[in-house]
Amino acid sequence: MYVMTIDQRGSSTDIDRVPEFLDGLRPFSSARFERSVGDEVQGVLDEPAAVVDVALHALRSGLWYVGIGVGPVNLPLTASPREGSGPAFVAARQRCV
Repeated sequence: MYVMTIDQRGSSTDIDRVPEFLDGLRPFSSARFERSVGDEVQGVLDEPAAVVDVALHALRSGLWYVGIGVGPVNLPLTASPREGSGPAFVAARQRCV
């Protein structure tokens, strides 16, 4: 599984861009992404191509940090990504630019 944690850059001095970002993700993945906390978005995906598409979408804007965790997640998956756990969730918190 793939877990993505996407965090808004400079959110303390910028507007809340999460709602617009979530709307913009619809063409890239059927995975459920949602606000996890503050200016952070999280989603669980099972298709590597969708991970690449979402990551590039976020990074090209220059407004987001993207963390990608690859590995197991605790099953069954929860209804909300923010309630999930497992090594892939931990790894997704290691942000890359």
